[in-house]
Amino acid sequence: MTRTVVAPDGSLWRVRRRWLLGRPRANWRAAYRRTRGGFELLEIVGPLADLPIVGGGIGAVLAVVLAPVIIVLVVLLLVGTGLLLVDMVLLLGALVLGGALRWFGRIPWPVVADSSTGDRYVEYVSGRTNVSALVDDLADRLEAGVAPPFDSACR
Repeated sequence: MTRTVVAPDGSLWRVRRRWLLGRPRANWRAAYRRTRGGFELLEIVGPLADLPIVGGGIGAVLAVVLAPVIIVLVVLLLVGTGLLLVDMVLLLGALVLGGALRWFGRIPWPVVADSSTGDRYVEYVSGRTNVSALVDDLADRLEAGVAPPFDSACR
């Protein structure tokens, strides 16, 4: 679906259809740095080392203290997993609906012509077959030396 043509002035143009014009870039390194750190094992086990061990009393104390905590954590994990599955189903439905609307002509496709000199021309068209025709027409016009109207260009 991408056509690369050379204009008479020697500039190289790439004409193609795009799903989105601007793609948000995630800064994964900064996100990783923010979440690094955490707990060391000694920070968690350290307070437990001071408990007196009298017969089997420590086991009962730990069972009474830790059992509700473990039960609450398991319930929260199950609820979180259920909500995650609901979110994934909703996201998948939104993606399928958006793709179907774009594919069958309700949402216009951006057709972008980028040059090697940094110029960019964007034109919108609805319909899958119209996109192919516009890509071919725009590439033929650029190859013939007809400059697109850069006053309406998007950057």
